[in-house]
Amino acid sequence: MTARSHLTLDRQWGQKADALFNVFAGPIVMGPTSYAQMLSAFGFAIGPSKEIVIVGATDGDRTSALTKEIYSRFMPDKVVLFYLESEAAVMEKISPYTADQRMVNGRATVYVCENHVCKLPVTDASKLKELLDVPSGGIK
Repeated sequence: MTARSHLTLDRQWGQKADALFNVFAGPIVMGPTSYAQMLSAFGFAIGPSKEIVIVGATDGDRTSALTKEIYSRFMPDKVVLFYLESEAAVMEKISPYTADQRMVNGRATVYVCENHVCKLPVTDASKLKELLDVPSGGIK
């Protein structure tokens, strides 16, 4: 899968990535150190991955704190989607799995999902940190 297929659930993007990996498979095997980015993309494609959805105002302090928590760590297996409730129809068309994701009690909210299965939403940066510290495939 690619980041685009993770966000849209459109399998054609994953199929295109698979075709690309197949084209480069021989050269990668012969010289893997020359294809670091391709191998990183391949690792992302085979998963598991995290989809992180931030629901909230783009300029809010809480949104900023949550966003900083996400980007304060190296997580090559993630895609991040900023969800504006005012654009719900467009957001759900792009990313169908976000249909039920809303702010909780009017506060910026983050949904941490793994392969489109989401944990309970969080509105606090310390709770988000706990969720993000669990490795992909881990249980918390």
